[in-house]
Amino acid sequence: MLRGTALAAALLATGCATIVSESTWPITIHTAPPGATVAVTKSDGTPVASGMTPLQVHLDSGDGYFGRASYQIVATQPSGVKSTATLTSHFNGWYIGNLVFGGLIGFLIVDPLTGAMYRFDETFIVQCNSTTGAVESLSADGRSVVSLDEVPAELRAHLVPLAP
Repeated sequence: MLRGTALAAALLATGCATIVSESTWPITIHTAPPGATVAVTKSDGTPVASGMTPLQVHLDSGDGYFGRASYQIVATQPSGVKSTATLTSHFNGWYIGNLVFGGLIGFLIVDPLTGAMYRFDETFIVQCNSTTGAVESLSADGRSVVSLDEVPAELRAHLVPLAP
């Protein structure tokens, strides 16, 4: 009886997304064309990471109580042209599991505080324009029309053909 009560209390003291998901996500940042240097900063300007693409970073998905994290990515191409994109976390479906498993404590306290109610896709692509610095950002589940020559070979498996 005591073990069952302790297990129930432990489950109620945690959030569903916190249990089965993460609050820090590994993300690989690519640029098209490839080979740019990127700098990643938090929305408040705090530097997080920098390096040559493809660059893997670990980013927190939450920013305070019920706050989604947002990061600025500045890609500098070998030509010196800079492009900027914003990466913002989005809703994590595991958070809904609190309605069944995590209860109100998980729904209103644990997952919102840990940031586990939000998530990132595993790949983020910064589409750079080599002459103007214009940028279009893509997520792994997003769609965009680009030249095949601008897509790194390792990302071509993520491409979605357009219907005729």
